[in-house]
Amino acid sequence: MLSIRLLWSQGICHWRSASAPLDLPGLHGAWVVGETYLTNRLEKYKISEKCTKLNGSITIVQTLSIHGRSCYLGQDENNNHYFAKGIGWVVSDGWRADLDNLGILPLWAAERERDVAIYYNKSLLSAVEPITIMGHISIPRQGSRGLDFILADAIRDLDGSPAIPVMYIYRAKCRWRIADMPYLPGAILTEEIDNYGGMESWFTSVFENITNSVAWIHSKGGHDHTLSSHNVFISGERLDFEYAVVQDIPHRDPALNQNKEIWQKKELYSLLMMVWDVAELLNMNWSQSRLQLLIKTRYEEVSNKSFPF
Repeated sequence: MLSIRLLWSQGICHWRSASAPLDLPGLHGAWVVGETYLTNRLEKYKISEKCTKLNGSITIVQTLSIHGRSCYLGQDENNNHYFAKGIGWVVSDGWRADLDNLGILPLWAAERERDVAIYYNKSLLSAVEPITIMGHISIPRQGSRGLDFILADAIRDLDGSPAIPVMYIYRAKCRWRIADMPYLPGAILTEEIDNYGGMESWFTSVFENITNSVAWIHSKGGHDHTLSSHNVFISGERLDFEYAVVQDIPHRDPALNQNKEIWQKKELYSLLMMVWDVAELLNMNWSQSRLQLLIKTRYEEVSNKSFPF
């Protein structure tokens, strides 16, 4: 587990959910600065305790190095868990122009994540809940420990257009993603899985849930080829929708709006590989046909399409 320092600074509120906690910062952005270090502490930080006096202050938060540009902020009194994305690469200290947009979350991507997540939730599919999109006015230069800043207006997206870098905050019912499972102490992983009635009950429930969302979106002509264990919580909530395509929300990249069957097959293949990976991690004694049938049956029921594998 990494402990990282977030420098909180003045930001621009692009959007804020009506259900955002009152003590969540409303006009701030945050960026990774200073030293990143490893710790064995798995403390549960609370928003109300950690998000006070933020103008120019530094807060210690948690993440894993595998999560790139996102970190864990804490939980509220209702056991909702809060995460920030677009805070710089978690193992860096500030931003450098020659690293392109490493750690940046462009405004278009954050708004797409928000819109698709809202679409999933309105469709009764399991996804994280968007909370706020905060624009960075400036971000710290790498190596400056937050003492030297770059104006955010100067940062370009990969295609050369203004990136308009933002911090996107969302919440989930669970602290851990499926990709976190190999790194969790056994007691914590067992506790999480036992909440669902044990290993096989959790495994069946979560992958039927994920398959249900894949099948429903496919039935509407959509897809999300970035589905992976990094983008699903242990509770089954999905996240990271920058490159998802759903009904009435076409992508700015025309290639993703075409050849939908190919993109759908890519997503199903990713789902199948995730099932295999988790089954191996948990040492489940299931046959290949049983693992595949778990997905195939639910997919064909919901989508009215043939499972291609």
